[in-house]
Parts: sequence; C-alpha cells; structure tokens
Amino acid sequence: MRKILRKKRNGEYTGITSIDPSLLPEDSIPLLVFVNSRSGGQLGGYLFNQLGKNLNPLQVVDLYKTDPKVALRQFCDLPRVRVLVCGGDGTVAWILQALEALEEIDPKPPVGILPLGTGNDLARVLGWGGGFANDLISELLMQIQEAHPAVLDRWEVNITPQDPGAPPPSPKKKPKENYLGIGVDAQAALRFHRTRNVRPQLFFSAFTNKLLYGIFGARDFVEHSCAGMHQHVHLIADGVRRELPPETEGIILLNINSFAGGVRMWESSEGYGASSMQDGMVDVVVVFGALHLGQLNWGVDKPVRICQARHVKVIVERGYPMHVDGEPWEQAACTIDIGLRNKALMLRRTADARGMSIVKMADTLEWAQRDGVISNEQREVIMAEAYRRAESDRIAAGAHGRSGSFGNLVSRHRRGRSSGSIGANDDDYY
Repeated sequence: MRKILRKKRNGEYTGITSIDPSLLPEDSIPLLVFVNSRSGGQLGGYLFNQLGKNLNPLQVVDLYKTDPKVALRQFCDLPRVRVLVCGGDGTVAWILQALEALEEIDPKPPVGILPLGTGNDLARVLGWGGGFANDLISELLMQIQEAHPAVLDRWEVNITPQDPGAPPPSPKKKPKENYLGIGVDAQAALRFHRTRNVRPQLFFSAFTNKLLYGIFGARDFVEHSCAGMHQHVHLIADGVRRELPPETEGIILLNINSFAGGVRMWESSEGYGASSMQDGMVDVVVVFGALHLGQLNWGVDKPVRICQARHVKVIVERGYPMHVDGEPWEQAACTIDIGLRNKALMLRRTADARGMSIVKMADTLEWAQRDGVISNEQREVIMAEAYRRAESDRIAAGAHGRSGSFGNLVSRHRRGRSSGSIGANDDDYY
C-alpha cells in the first residue's frame, strides 16, 4: 500500500492511495469494508473503530463520510477481492447500486453482510443472521474469508402515474433487492418514517423502534385504511390476470423468503414451487390486514400465496402507501412494472462441504478467465449454473439459514463448523 500526500488550496492535506497487486501474496483475499456508522445506534461507530484495528484503516470506509465509488475503484481491480457491508438492507442496496454504476469494474466482487439495526432480511437468507451482538471481529473476518459466492436477482420497479400532471413518484425507477409492498404493511412503515422525521428523539434503540412500529401497525387494525383493495388494484403476472381475495389489504412481492425480520412468506407445497433468490421469479402474496401482519410476525398464521412470476404488472386505481425495501411513500394512482434487472454476486456463509466446493470452483473459474482459458461470459454462465444447483440442493436439504446469534456461531465454529448461522428490511424498520 502506498500513500501519497497532496496539498490542498486551504493548506490541509488529503490521503491518496494506490494499491500494487504485485505486492500481494498469491493466495491473498483482499477485503474492502464499508461501515454505515449511523446504523444500529452506536454499534456502527464501534464497528468502524474495531475493524480499523484488525485491518489496515484504508480498507475500512465510513459511508457516512465517504462516497463508496472512490474505494471501489481503488480496490476492485485486485484479484479475489471481496466486499463486506456493515449495515442494514438499505446500506447493502446502496453498495450494489454503486457497483452497478461502475461499468469499468467487471467482474463485480462478491458482497458479504454484517447486519446492523433490525430486520436484515437479506442477511438472514444468506446465513449472516439478524444482527451483530459480539465483538469477535477476527471470527467474523474468518467467516467472510470462508464464505462462498451466491447469485442474487435484482429487480427493477418502474412506476408510471396515471395522471401525467401528477408529481413524480418517490422511486420512479428503482432497483429492488428484497421486496415491494402496497397497502397495510407500507402504511405502518410510512407512519413510522414520518414520526421519526418529526421526533427523532423517540427512536433511540432497536427495541423502541420495534415497539413504535407495532403501535403504528395496530392503528390500522381499527381504521382498515386499505380495505377494498381488490376493487382498486389489479394484478397481471406473466400476462395472466390474477384475482385478489376480497379481504386483501396488502400486496407484497418478494425476491427472498424473509420479510419484516425473518418471517417466511413462501412454502413450496400444494402445487407451488420453492422460493429462490436466483431463479428469476418473484413471489406474490397478500395479507388481510394489520392483525394478519401481526399474526405473521408471531408465527401463528401464513400469508396467502397468489403466484410466482417473471414479470408482474400492478394497476393501482387510487392512492395507496407503498414501499420498496423499507423506503415508504404515498403513491397516487399508477401502473407498476416489475421485471428482472440484473444479478449480483453475494457471499453466503459456508457451513458445509458443499459451500467449500463452490469456493474452490469459483477460484478455479476466476483463474481460467484471467488466463484466457475461458471468456468472462462463459465464466458467468458456468458460475450461475453451479450456484443454481447448489441452491437447489440447499433447499432440498432444508438448509434455510435460520437466524442465530453471532456468539452461537462462534461456539459452533470452535466445535468443528457444525451447521448454523449468525443469522437480512432496511436499517431502521421492523
């Protein structure tokens, strides 16, 4: 690592770094870490300091102060480089979008997650659990080193208002990593978001956030603000009109089988296929109101499955609250189109020999592509098929990556890598 100091006009100095790949050991796995210091209360700042002690401080970037693209350009031409994101699902989506915008970075490095805050549904399905509650940074870094790549479908949401003169929607065109909600679940998220902006002093801990979120959801138990949705919202999946039950008060489209902090929303039975984050399909379910949402969180009920589809169009004839991956807004009448955008390379926690085989396979394919044995396109096709087969085997074996504490992971790790997980919604919700 070389550091060059350049004098600025105001007399201050700034660090400019460059990395010489020839100085790295042949078997090294470079790691670039992004920390959202505002996630998880004070935990984000604590992790930033601890990671800086375990790694070269230049490898640890505070997203609150630094644009991630700068560090990505510096690190991502290194062989076998990996990225670790410390934050919630919103922070992970930020880094994936930054990687997508940097067209010069190809192939993209795999991204691992250290979940902060609450919810963290994407981290859950990748085996990293629902939150960080331990200070054994060295154990975490070992898990990142041993993790194996996995493919994640990224979806694009296009929203077209019915009234051309209406103000544009909040995310007119936005990637979706996890889920989109219309109706009662987005209503609670929107009330939470508005109250937090007005009285941020009330939101000082994850426990308080969950309590307040429950209160906002309970309010709709009385009001039923989204009743009659089946009359005003029309769902077309892969060109086929799908009828919504009359009791519908919320529609949820998911790419991963975890919602609102670990609720499983899709089971493969009665003619329905398995949920997968890399099969190019979204799962469409509905809920029957705030009480039904609460029962899902308590584990005493299940959502109503509608279909799985590669392309979904939702025609909304009146205003409803909506949210994409935890970002809520009030949406006027519109048409929503959801289709596959691209695929991202993530890191899944390795808990068995199957995962280690994927690691070796990925390393071999990277070597073959780098030495001109195969093209980058051939490498991606082979890797995608290998990941698909590994994911199918994992689902068939019932390895759903249930959440657990980081401390439990460490004890299992020391007993010999037995199966388990350290445990993926946004940094603040649920």
